[in-house]
Amino acid sequence: MRVEAEFDPWRFDAARMIADGEADLHLVVADDAKRLPAAPRNMALIALTGTKKPVAGAAVTIAIGTPGLDHDAVVYASRIGTLAAIEAKAPSELPSAAAVLRQIAEHLPQEEALPC
Repeated sequence: MRVEAEFDPWRFDAARMIADGEADLHLVVADDAKRLPAAPRNMALIALTGTKKPVAGAAVTIAIGTPGLDHDAVVYASRIGTLAAIEAKAPSELPSAAAVLRQIAEHLPQEEALPC
């Protein structure tokens, strides 16, 4: 298990991993379904997005809340040049992307605890 953060743009390039057959599925998180990339050929796409409508080409679409709108968030504040916490403008019952990803991860077979 790695304990340090790694920066390797080639190794962690999702498009390359999909093209080289290194991935089993493509999971995309986007607050706007219009910003989702095209579904890869011969690979299932799971879309976590701010829409309740099925996303074209996705095997599964899960509606999530938008950071800063539905949920509290941490965003880059250009005015002060750092990260800043903001409260949800219109809290909703939609789950956060983190909550959905945590639920998915909890159901994956694994030997070790999740890193985060």
